[in-house]
Amino acid sequence: MVFGRFSSYLRAQTLNNPVVVWSIALGCSSPLMVIVVPKIRRDYLGIARVPEIPTSYPIPNRARQIPLGFDDE
Repeated sequence: MVFGRFSSYLRAQTLNNPVVVWSIALGCSSPLMVIVVPKIRRDYLGIARVPEIPTSYPIPNRARQIPLGFDDE
């Protein structure tokens, strides 16, 4: 009885408020999409991961030259 009442309510809301129903449907499916979409992109579409952005600048392998003329003296 409860399921029949819920299905008729859902059918009415789909006709009257489709945006709300689709928003709830996409929101409920998003945890599954987190797992499925990257696998589809990697295996079937051939899209590789973007390389990570470097977080530091590489230090050169030479002696540091101290600049002249910029002291507070």
